[in-house]
Amino acid sequence: MKASHFTLILGSGLLAGGILGWSLKPQPQPDQTTPTAEVVRHPRPAIDKKTSARSAFVDAELLKIKANQFSDAANFADRDPAELQALVMALLRNSDPIMGLDPFQQSTLHQIILALARKDRDATLAWIDDNFTGKARFNLYQLIMGEFMKDVPPGEQLAFLKSKGFDQKAVSEQAGLLMANNLNKTMDIETALLLLDNLSPDKDGPRRGVTSYFEPGFDFARFAEATATNAKANGNKPPECYPMNFFEEWAKAAPQSAVDFYFKNCTGKDALKLPFCEIDRLLTGVKAGINHDDYVVWYGQTFCHIYQN
Repeated sequence: MKASHFTLILGSGLLAGGILGWSLKPQPQPDQTTPTAEVVRHPRPAIDKKTSARSAFVDAELLKIKANQFSDAANFADRDPAELQALVMALLRNSDPIMGLDPFQQSTLHQIILALARKDRDATLAWIDDNFTGKARFNLYQLIMGEFMKDVPPGEQLAFLKSKGFDQKAVSEQAGLLMANNLNKTMDIETALLLLDNLSPDKDGPRRGVTSYFEPGFDFARFAEATATNAKANGNKPPECYPMNFFEEWAKAAPQSAVDFYFKNCTGKDALKLPFCEIDRLLTGVKAGINHDDYVVWYGQTFCHIYQN
């Protein structure tokens, strides 16, 4: 099965970092403050066959993972959820405390989590809620959403995260990911504005630049004005993620409009810090949209007019 765009993005960074910093929920510890009056010895309970089989499965899989051997995906699909959950926790406990999971371990963990979610997505999310916090919990949600919600409209995806109690930082990260369009989709103006409204500002400029694909007839001017309004409202801080090809694509579609916007908003002492709004990018877009002779004429007329005013 072809990997989804979400999975490809998550694969490189989803599980980086050591397990000791992985935001596992702490397990309750026995009360050590109250002394016992006496030690009562009970007969050793009979060995639970299910527990024994689960332990054997986990041990066998850990040996395979250590040897960089993939289990057949069907093997995970046929296992009981409790076995897969135990394997996830064992894999994390046995990872390097400093370096975390290596790429093979990450890939295996993805496979296990998705096998769990295919059995019962809601139950898997509830299990994640019970066992993980912070960034680790969010990363696992992203993995599952990338598999099961890739065709859900962006607004519903963001609403889903908010309903699960994720903070603005997580919502903004997801909005930036959705701005990349899953490679095979184009973005309409309403979706673009929705994502822009859910992105956090970044004082140093966008930490992430994505390549977006805009639907035919996309209202570039409206999105540019919304970006400018957003930056002004946030103390001249641009969104933390932005389509790095936006101004080039606008210049291809409507060169004069794009350049006029640039000189109105991105130059002079009151210039806005708009992401990837640079004259070189605009001119590259203009060149790509018209033939050379027309470009020479347009360039001369445009900049002559600008310098006269």
